[in-house]
Amino acid sequence: HEEQRSVVTTQELLDAVMAQISSAEYADLVHTENRAPEAKIRINKIRFSRVLINLVENAAYAVRRPDGKIWIRVEETEGAEIRFQVEDNGTGIPRELLGEIWEKGFSIRSSSGLGLNFVQQVVEQCGGSVELESVEREGTVVTVSLPPCEEDVCETGPVLAEGSGAGGTAGVAGAPSGSRTGG
Repeated sequence: HEEQRSVVTTQELLDAVMAQISSAEYADLVHTENRAPEAKIRINKIRFSRVLINLVENAAYAVRRPDGKIWIRVEETEGAEIRFQVEDNGTGIPRELLGEIWEKGFSIRSSSGLGLNFVQQVVEQCGGSVELESVEREGTVVTVSLPPCEEDVCETGPVLAEGSGAGGTAGVAGAPSGSRTGG
């Protein structure tokens, strides 16, 4: 079932994510802004929901302070890509670690270290890209960009993905050279 994809609107996806985190202790820190609620994407809804939840959970870990905020923003770019951004005003990631964050097993906080590696894999399977920008003591922004859902394909319903690693990329803006991974 990992490879099965269906067409959903960005609003349907955000609603599913917000429902899943509604009882989390950090739920009141999360704010959404969807500028493309009717935009359609072809994803595995369960796995892609988990992508956004992983990013929100990472942000929640970083903002454990009274003024902590987490934003999930969605927009359609001029090139018709669908862009999801998870942004926080937390502790940020030390610059010297930015080149390692996508590696399986990497963790700043003694977790399994599968989160960002999983994010990268799922996004790439959708033909998308993921980038992370972080400044210590200011916060982090993770941007996931997905290709637009072609109208003729969007009307056909669920399909199976064509293998994994569909040409996506992951990278770290402002990281030391050689930190770009994936694809």
